[in-house]
Amino acid sequence: MRIFLLSICLSIIFTACALNPSLPCNDKESCKNSGETLYEQRDFIKAAEFYAKACDMNDAISCNKVGKLYYHHYHRSTQNIEKNPDKAMEFYTKSCDLDNAEGCLLLETLYADKKDMTKAEKLFDQACDMGDPEVCTDLYFSYLGGAPIKQDLKKAIKFATKACDLGGATGCGLLGELYFEGKDVKKDTKKAIDLLSKSCDLGGETACGLIAQAYLKGEGVETNLHKAENLYIKACKLGNAFACANLAEYYLNGQYFQPNIRKAVEFYAKSCDLRYVHSCYILGEAYFKGNDWVEEDHFKAEKLLSKACFIEKNGYFVFDPQGQEDIQKSCNIF
Repeated sequence: MRIFLLSICLSIIFTACALNPSLPCNDKESCKNSGETLYEQRDFIKAAEFYAKACDMNDAISCNKVGKLYYHHYHRSTQNIEKNPDKAMEFYTKSCDLDNAEGCLLLETLYADKKDMTKAEKLFDQACDMGDPEVCTDLYFSYLGGAPIKQDLKKAIKFATKACDLGGATGCGLLGELYFEGKDVKKDTKKAIDLLSKSCDLGGETACGLIAQAYLKGEGVETNLHKAENLYIKACKLGNAFACANLAEYYLNGQYFQPNIRKAVEFYAKSCDLRYVHSCYILGEAYFKGNDWVEEDHFKAEKLLSKACFIEKNGYFVFDPQGQEDIQKSCNIF
Protein backbone atom coordinates (compact mmCIF):
# COMPACT_ATOMS: atom_id res chain seq x y z
CA MET A 1 0.00 0.00 0.00
CA ARG A 2 2.84 2.40 0.91
CA ILE A 3 4.60 1.65 -2.37
CA PHE A 4 1.36 2.34 -4.25
CA LEU A 5 0.89 5.69 -2.46
CA LEU A 6 4.52 6.60 -3.07
CA SER A 7 4.14 5.95 -6.81
CA ILE A 8 1.04 8.18 -6.88
CA CYS A 9 2.92 10.98 -5.11
CA LEU A 10 5.82 10.72 -7.52
CA SER A 11 3.40 10.76 -10.44
CA ILE A 12 1.76 13.93 -9.10
CA ILE A 13 5.17 15.59 -8.66
CA PHE A 14 6.28 14.76 -12.20
CA THR A 15 2.96 15.95 -13.61
CA ALA A 16 3.25 19.20 -11.68
CA CYS A 17 6.77 19.74 -13.04
CA ALA A 18 5.56 19.17 -16.58
CA LEU A 19 2.67 21.59 -16.14
CA ASN A 20 4.80 24.16 -14.34
CA PRO A 21 8.33 24.10 -15.79
CA SER A 22 9.35 27.02 -13.59
CA LEU A 23 9.50 24.65 -10.60
CA PRO A 24 13.06 23.76 -9.44
CA CYS A 25 14.63 20.75 -11.14
CA ASN A 26 16.98 18.34 -9.41
CA ASP A 27 18.24 16.12 -12.22
CA LYS A 28 19.39 16.73 -15.78
CA GLU A 29 16.39 15.02 -17.40
CA SER A 30 13.80 17.13 -15.59
CA CYS A 31 15.83 20.30 -16.22
CA LYS A 32 16.09 19.49 -19.92
CA ASN A 33 12.36 18.71 -20.13
CA SER A 34 11.53 22.01 -18.43
CA GLY A 35 13.77 23.76 -20.92
CA GLU A 36 11.94 22.05 -23.81
CA THR A 37 8.54 23.12 -22.44
CA LEU A 38 9.64 26.73 -22.00
CA TYR A 39 11.23 26.75 -25.44
CA GLU A 40 7.93 25.61 -26.98
CA GLN A 41 6.23 28.42 -25.06
CA ARG A 42 8.83 30.78 -26.62
CA ASP A 43 10.09 31.85 -23.19
CA PHE A 44 13.71 31.66 -24.31
CA ILE A 45 15.21 33.36 -21.26
CA LYS A 46 13.84 30.76 -18.83
CA ALA A 47 14.46 27.96 -21.33
CA ALA A 48 18.13 28.96 -21.39
CA GLU A 49 18.25 28.85 -17.58
CA PHE A 50 16.96 25.27 -17.43
CA TYR A 51 19.09 24.08 -20.36
CA ALA A 52 22.11 25.60 -18.58
CA LYS A 53 21.24 23.67 -15.38
CA ALA A 54 21.04 20.42 -17.36
CA CYS A 55 24.32 21.29 -19.06
CA ASP A 56 25.94 21.80 -15.65
CA MET A 57 24.84 18.21 -14.94
CA ASN A 58 26.75 17.08 -18.08
CA ASP A 59 23.84 16.80 -20.51
CA ALA A 60 25.60 17.61 -23.80
CA ILE A 61 22.39 18.09 -25.81
CA SER A 62 21.25 20.78 -23.37
CA CYS A 63 24.64 22.47 -23.72
CA ASN A 64 24.08 22.64 -27.46
CA LYS A 65 20.58 24.01 -27.07
CA VAL A 66 21.49 26.81 -24.68
CA GLY A 67 24.49 27.61 -26.86
CA LYS A 68 22.22 27.96 -29.89
CA LEU A 69 19.93 30.28 -27.95
CA TYR A 70 22.83 32.60 -27.17
CA TYR A 71 24.37 32.33 -30.63
CA HIS A 72 21.30 32.69 -32.83
CA HIS A 73 19.49 35.25 -30.63
CA TYR A 74 15.84 34.22 -30.89
CA HIS A 75 14.10 37.58 -31.06
CA ARG A 76 10.57 36.73 -32.19
CA SER A 77 9.30 36.62 -28.65
CA THR A 78 8.45 38.94 -25.82
CA GLN A 79 11.01 36.94 -23.81
CA ASN A 80 14.13 37.94 -25.75
CA ILE A 81 17.59 36.61 -25.11
CA GLU A 82 20.65 38.70 -25.81
CA LYS A 83 23.02 37.35 -28.45
CA ASN A 84 26.26 36.35 -26.76
CA PRO A 85 28.77 34.37 -28.89
CA ASP A 86 31.17 34.06 -25.94
CA LYS A 87 28.53 32.29 -23.86
CA ALA A 88 27.62 30.14 -26.86
CA MET A 89 31.30 29.13 -27.16
CA GLU A 90 31.40 28.25 -23.47
CA PHE A 91 28.45 25.86 -23.80
CA TYR A 92 29.59 24.37 -27.12
CA THR A 93 33.04 23.74 -25.60
CA LYS A 94 31.47 21.87 -22.69
CA SER A 95 29.38 19.78 -25.11
CA CYS A 96 32.43 18.96 -27.22
CA ASP A 97 34.41 18.04 -24.10
CA LEU A 98 31.56 15.62 -23.32
CA ASP A 99 32.32 13.92 -26.67
CA ASN A 100 29.24 15.25 -28.43
CA ALA A 101 29.95 15.53 -32.17
CA GLU A 102 27.32 18.20 -32.76
CA GLY A 103 28.86 20.33 -30.01
CA CYS A 104 32.27 20.10 -31.69
CA LEU A 105 30.76 21.10 -35.05
CA LEU A 106 28.93 24.05 -33.50
CA LEU A 107 32.16 25.11 -31.79
CA GLU A 108 33.98 24.79 -35.12
CA THR A 109 31.47 27.21 -36.68
CA LEU A 110 32.32 29.83 -34.07
CA TYR A 111 36.06 29.43 -34.64
CA ALA A 112 35.49 29.65 -38.39
CA ASP A 113 33.54 32.89 -37.81
CA LYS A 114 36.56 34.17 -35.88
CA LYS A 115 38.82 33.08 -38.80
CA ASP A 116 40.71 30.73 -36.48
CA MET A 117 40.95 27.92 -39.06
CA THR A 118 43.58 25.93 -37.16
CA LYS A 119 41.18 25.28 -34.28
CA ALA A 120 38.24 24.87 -36.67
CA GLU A 121 39.98 22.11 -38.65
CA LYS A 122 41.10 20.35 -35.47
CA LEU A 123 37.47 20.28 -34.30
CA PHE A 124 36.39 18.87 -37.67
CA ASP A 125 38.73 15.91 -37.17
CA GLN A 126 37.62 15.51 -33.55
CA ALA A 127 33.92 15.48 -34.49
CA CYS A 128 34.38 12.88 -37.23
CA ASP A 129 36.56 10.69 -35.00
CA MET A 130 33.63 10.34 -32.59
CA GLY A 131 32.20 7.75 -34.97
CA ASP A 132 29.06 9.29 -36.49
CA PRO A 133 29.13 8.76 -40.29
CA GLU A 134 26.61 11.57 -40.85
CA VAL A 135 28.96 14.06 -39.17
CA CYS A 136 31.82 12.92 -41.42
CA THR A 137 29.54 13.26 -44.44
CA ASP A 138 28.65 16.82 -43.43
CA LEU A 139 32.36 17.60 -43.29
CA TYR A 140 32.79 16.20 -46.80
CA PHE A 141 30.28 18.78 -48.05
CA SER A 142 31.96 21.55 -46.04
CA TYR A 143 35.35 20.92 -47.63
CA LEU A 144 33.89 20.24 -51.07
CA GLY A 145 31.87 23.46 -51.12
CA GLY A 146 34.35 25.61 -49.23
CA ALA A 147 31.99 26.68 -46.46
CA PRO A 148 32.62 27.47 -43.68
CA ILE A 149 36.14 26.13 -44.24
CA LYS A 150 38.53 26.58 -47.19
CA GLN A 151 37.74 24.26 -50.10
CA ASP A 152 39.96 21.18 -50.10
CA LEU A 153 39.01 18.17 -52.25
CA LYS A 154 41.64 15.93 -50.68
CA LYS A 155 40.19 16.51 -47.20
CA ALA A 156 36.65 16.16 -48.53
CA ILE A 157 37.51 12.70 -49.85
CA LYS A 158 39.18 11.84 -46.52
CA PHE A 159 35.96 12.56 -44.61
CA ALA A 160 33.74 10.74 -47.14
CA THR A 161 36.07 7.73 -46.86
CA LYS A 162 35.82 7.85 -43.07
CA ALA A 163 32.00 8.07 -43.31
CA CYS A 164 31.98 5.05 -45.61
CA ASP A 165 34.32 3.08 -43.31
CA LEU A 166 31.90 3.83 -40.45
CA GLY A 167 29.03 2.31 -42.44
CA GLY A 168 27.52 5.49 -43.85
CA ALA A 169 25.60 4.82 -47.04
CA THR A 170 25.81 8.44 -48.18
CA GLY A 171 29.59 8.61 -47.73
CA CYS A 172 30.13 5.45 -49.81
CA GLY A 173 27.72 6.71 -52.46
CA LEU A 174 29.37 10.13 -52.75
CA LEU A 175 32.80 8.55 -53.19
CA GLY A 176 31.41 6.11 -55.72
CA GLU A 177 29.89 8.93 -57.77
CA LEU A 178 33.20 10.83 -57.76
CA TYR A 179 35.18 7.86 -59.07
CA PHE A 180 32.42 6.82 -61.49
CA GLU A 181 32.23 10.24 -63.13
CA GLY A 182 35.95 10.99 -62.83
CA LYS A 183 35.00 14.42 -61.53
CA ASP A 184 37.89 16.07 -59.67
CA VAL A 185 39.50 12.62 -59.25
CA LYS A 186 40.94 10.05 -61.64
CA LYS A 187 38.14 7.92 -63.05
CA ASP A 188 38.18 4.44 -61.53
CA THR A 189 35.11 2.48 -62.59
CA LYS A 190 35.93 -0.67 -60.61
CA LYS A 191 36.44 1.29 -57.39
CA ALA A 192 33.27 3.26 -58.13
CA ILE A 193 31.18 0.11 -58.60
CA ASP A 194 32.51 -1.39 -55.35
CA LEU A 195 31.68 1.79 -53.40
CA LEU A 196 28.25 2.22 -54.97
CA SER A 197 27.45 -1.45 -54.29
CA LYS A 198 28.41 -1.00 -50.65
CA SER A 199 26.25 2.14 -50.42
CA CYS A 200 23.31 0.33 -52.01
CA ASP A 201 23.69 -2.59 -49.57
CA LEU A 202 23.59 -0.02 -46.74
CA GLY A 203 20.34 1.44 -48.08
CA GLY A 204 21.59 4.25 -50.32
CA GLU A 205 18.82 4.86 -52.84
CA THR A 206 20.92 7.02 -55.18
CA ALA A 207 23.69 4.42 -55.32
CA CYS A 208 21.20 1.64 -56.10
CA GLY A 209 19.89 3.71 -59.03
CA LEU A 210 23.42 4.35 -60.36
CA ILE A 211 24.39 0.67 -60.09
CA ALA A 212 21.14 -0.25 -61.85
CA GLN A 213 22.06 2.08 -64.70
CA ALA A 214 25.56 0.56 -64.87
CA TYR A 215 24.16 -2.96 -65.25
CA LEU A 216 21.55 -1.72 -67.72
CA LYS A 217 24.09 -0.14 -70.07
CA GLY A 218 27.18 -2.17 -69.30
CA GLU A 219 29.10 0.75 -67.79
CA GLY A 220 32.02 -0.72 -65.84
CA VAL A 221 30.26 -4.07 -65.49
CA GLU A 222 28.84 -6.66 -67.86
CA THR A 223 25.30 -5.88 -68.96
CA ASN A 224 22.82 -7.74 -66.78
CA LEU A 225 19.21 -6.68 -67.28
CA HIS A 226 17.89 -8.92 -64.49
CA LYS A 227 20.23 -7.28 -61.95
CA ALA A 228 19.41 -3.84 -63.35
CA GLU A 229 15.68 -4.43 -62.92
CA ASN A 230 16.03 -5.66 -59.34
CA LEU A 231 18.30 -2.75 -58.42
CA TYR A 232 15.91 -0.20 -59.93
CA ILE A 233 13.08 -1.75 -57.93
CA LYS A 234 15.19 -1.60 -54.75
CA ALA A 235 16.14 2.04 -55.42
CA CYS A 236 12.48 2.92 -55.98
CA LYS A 237 11.40 1.21 -52.76
CA LEU A 238 14.11 3.16 -50.91
CA GLY A 239 12.64 6.44 -52.20
CA ASN A 240 14.50 7.18 -55.45
CA ALA A 241 11.85 8.94 -57.56
CA PHE A 242 13.97 8.85 -60.73
CA ALA A 243 14.43 5.07 -60.43
CA CYS A 244 10.64 4.65 -60.17
CA ALA A 245 10.15 6.85 -63.25
CA ASN A 246 12.80 4.95 -65.24
CA LEU A 247 11.15 1.64 -64.37
CA ALA A 248 7.76 2.98 -65.45
CA GLU A 249 9.14 4.16 -68.78
CA TYR A 250 10.97 0.88 -69.48
CA TYR A 251 7.91 -1.23 -68.60
CA LEU A 252 5.68 1.01 -70.72
CA ASN A 253 7.89 0.96 -73.83
CA GLY A 254 9.23 -2.57 -73.45
CA GLN A 255 12.73 -1.12 -73.47
CA TYR A 256 15.20 -3.37 -71.63
CA PHE A 257 12.45 -5.16 -69.68
CA GLN A 258 9.35 -7.16 -70.63
CA PRO A 259 6.43 -4.76 -71.33
CA ASN A 260 4.08 -4.52 -68.36
CA ILE A 261 1.40 -1.81 -68.35
CA ARG A 262 0.26 -2.55 -64.81
CA LYS A 263 3.81 -2.09 -63.46
CA ALA A 264 4.30 1.05 -65.58
CA VAL A 265 1.25 2.68 -64.00
CA GLU A 266 2.28 1.48 -60.54
CA PHE A 267 5.79 2.96 -60.79
CA TYR A 268 4.65 6.25 -62.36
CA ALA A 269 2.23 6.61 -59.42
CA LYS A 270 5.00 5.76 -56.92
CA SER A 271 7.32 8.30 -58.55
CA CYS A 272 4.57 10.93 -58.34
CA ASP A 273 4.02 10.09 -54.65
CA LEU A 274 7.73 10.81 -54.22
CA ARG A 275 6.99 14.27 -55.67
CA TYR A 276 8.61 13.88 -59.09
CA VAL A 277 6.62 16.36 -61.20
CA HIS A 278 7.27 14.72 -64.58
CA SER A 279 5.69 11.42 -63.46
CA CYS A 280 2.61 13.21 -62.10
CA TYR A 281 2.19 14.98 -65.44
CA ILE A 282 2.77 11.89 -67.65
CA LEU A 283 0.29 9.73 -65.75
CA GLY A 284 -2.19 12.57 -65.23
CA GLU A 285 -2.26 13.47 -68.92
CA ALA A 286 -2.71 9.78 -69.84
CA TYR A 287 -5.77 9.50 -67.59
CA PHE A 288 -7.13 12.82 -68.86
CA LYS A 289 -7.04 11.85 -72.54
CA GLY A 290 -7.15 8.07 -72.31
CA ASN A 291 -4.84 6.05 -74.53
CA ASP A 292 -3.75 2.52 -75.34
CA TRP A 293 -2.37 1.91 -71.86
CA VAL A 294 -4.95 3.51 -69.51
CA GLU A 295 -8.64 4.26 -69.86
CA GLU A 296 -9.87 7.83 -69.57
CA ASP A 297 -10.46 8.69 -65.91
CA HIS A 298 -10.91 12.38 -65.12
CA PHE A 299 -11.05 11.78 -61.37
CA LYS A 300 -7.56 10.21 -61.34
CA ALA A 301 -6.34 12.79 -63.86
CA GLU A 302 -7.50 15.69 -61.69
CA LYS A 303 -5.81 14.24 -58.61
CA LEU A 304 -2.46 13.78 -60.40
CA LEU A 305 -2.47 17.03 -62.38
CA SER A 306 -3.55 19.15 -59.41
CA LYS A 307 -0.71 17.64 -57.40
CA ALA A 308 1.74 18.62 -60.15
CA CYS A 309 0.19 22.06 -60.58
CA PHE A 310 0.38 23.02 -56.90
CA ILE A 311 3.48 21.03 -55.97
CA GLU A 312 5.65 24.14 -55.50
CA LYS A 313 3.21 25.56 -52.96
CA ASN A 314 3.11 22.33 -50.97
CA GLY A 315 6.76 21.96 -50.07
CA TYR A 316 9.80 20.48 -51.79
CA PHE A 317 9.59 18.52 -55.03
CA VAL A 318 11.97 16.47 -57.16
CA PHE A 319 13.13 18.76 -59.94
CA ASP A 320 14.67 18.27 -63.37
CA PRO A 321 15.25 20.73 -66.25
CA GLN A 322 11.72 20.30 -67.60
CA GLY A 323 10.08 20.54 -64.17
CA GLN A 324 8.67 24.06 -64.62
CA GLU A 325 7.32 23.15 -68.05
CA ASP A 326 5.57 20.07 -66.61
CA ILE A 327 4.05 22.18 -63.83
CA GLN A 328 2.73 24.71 -66.33
CA LYS A 329 1.30 22.03 -68.64
CA SER A 330 -0.38 20.34 -65.68
CA CYS A 331 -1.94 23.63 -64.60
CA ASN A 332 -3.18 24.28 -68.16
CA ILE A 333 -4.97 20.92 -68.32
CA PHE A 334 -6.19 21.10 -64.73
